[in-house]
Amino acid sequence: MGIAKRTVIYLVFLLWITTVISGCQPKTSPKSKVLFITIDALRADHLSCYGYRRQTSPIIDTLASQGTLFTQAIAQASYTPPSVASILTSKYPYQHKVLFPVNSYLKEQFVTLAEILKNHNYSTAAITPNFILEPQFGFRQGFDFCSMVTPEDKQTDVALDWIKQHKNNSFFAWIHYMSAHAPYAPPAPYNKIFINDDYSVQDKESLKMVDDITGLGGIPRHVAMGNITDKDFYISLYDGAISFADYQVGRLLKGIEELGIADNTLIILSTDHGEALGEHGYYFSHGHTLYDSLIRIPLIIKLHNIIP
Repeated sequence: MGIAKRTVIYLVFLLWITTVISGCQPKTSPKSKVLFITIDALRADHLSCYGYRRQTSPIIDTLASQGTLFTQAIAQASYTPPSVASILTSKYPYQHKVLFPVNSYLKEQFVTLAEILKNHNYSTAAITPNFILEPQFGFRQGFDFCSMVTPEDKQTDVALDWIKQHKNNSFFAWIHYMSAHAPYAPPAPYNKIFINDDYSVQDKESLKMVDDITGLGGIPRHVAMGNITDKDFYISLYDGAISFADYQVGRLLKGIEELGIADNTLIILSTDHGEALGEHGYYFSHGHTLYDSLIRIPLIIKLHNIIP
């Protein structure tokens, strides 16, 4: 596993490597592809490959072992709209000004990664149920195809179908999963795989319910599961949601292997921000502070025989 021990404004690097594979390969080489996978609210330190005690991410761990894992990738915001705007434009939030509630719209004057690649004859797709893909937010710029389908199984199906249709072309496919976002509700068996496991805390910490959506001081009511107040219960659900997302990532990677395009596909896995799980008194939320739990994010990049 290659380890890059530096802070990166990570999509600046993505733009660079995409330019490399789109412009510098011999004309006789297979058409290059970019598979960009993001998992909303994914903490780096809750992936096994980043040292987490639970085995939450066997597929992502394998991907990391085959490519480069960055230990200090830092998101440009702790909630989705400004972070994704920075991902797509390589601009800081103070430049693109996508700052809720002041402004949630990405103006057309900002050139996106999808637009750049489309201008280089890439087919482009964005597949996520996240509200930012709704037309009024401006994040569809440069995408030929957009899908807000749910649930995630169907989301992966749509992604694989689109990739199959474009396997003979250069393409950029962005798939953004939402399972790790609160409220944590992974499907069976992922809703139970970590409940009361060997890593559940012995001295249970009971939290109070709070009306504050920031989760300051307790469990936000929109996250609460009935009257359950056990902190580890919610963390176990969060970890199960990560494992469900890991399973979907596995389906994507298996799909490109079966299509015979894995070796000339640049694979990037990351997120828009992390999640507060009790640090500094904030529980099961994001977007309100800039602690490491929210802005230190996973970044894994793989490209066969090019990325070490």
